[in-house]
Amino acid sequence: MSTFNIQDFCATSHSNENFLRPFAYHGNLYATNGHIMVRIPAGAGVVDTEHSLVAPAEKMFANANFDAGMEPLPDYPAMELPSCEGCGGSGKGKPLEECRECRGEGFVEWDTDFHTYDADCKGCDGEGEVGIVGGADVTCKRCNGSGTEMDVPVMFGATAINYRYLKLMETLPGLLVGLSVSKFPDAIQFKFDGGAGLVMPISPTKPKALS
Repeated sequence: MSTFNIQDFCATSHSNENFLRPFAYHGNLYATNGHIMVRIPAGAGVVDTEHSLVAPAEKMFANANFDAGMEPLPDYPAMELPSCEGCGGSGKGKPLEECRECRGEGFVEWDTDFHTYDADCKGCDGEGEVGIVGGADVTCKRCNGSGTEMDVPVMFGATAINYRYLKLMETLPGLLVGLSVSKFPDAIQFKFDGGAGLVMPISPTKPKALS
């Protein structure tokens, strides 16, 4: 039985609130966290959303070919996942609040007389959030309570998919993936019963964002 929930494909925290919930446009409902995106038909009466993600999302799907090279997801070896860096493997963490140093942006900027610079915020390690000191333990948001690091590459030939997003894709009914026609660094196309999607391949060390 499928456990597909379109909200799962949205970001759980992001400085751009448009990534936090699905949005509708031209009869379709989209959801993305910046690395993976899905599209399903919007229900009757759903009103179009107007924000910065609408045009790029529609363009990316218009340029994709969801009929080329589609096949069931190949088997892959069981993953030995490292302990989650956010909770040390416990699956628990402190409730989060917006980082005061970067105001939730995940980076800080400063100007000199010559240039503007930016860097990942050291106060929150670029996450935009920090644990509330003294707060009661809650499920770790980084690993969803699994205690393991999910952002690791799974290799399919010369292509790698982030394990976190691979597990999301596996919740989709009737999943078919265009691995054989994917060309790094372009998005990998996939489709499922009632919808389609795009996921960015990754290097062995760092996820690539949709653009």
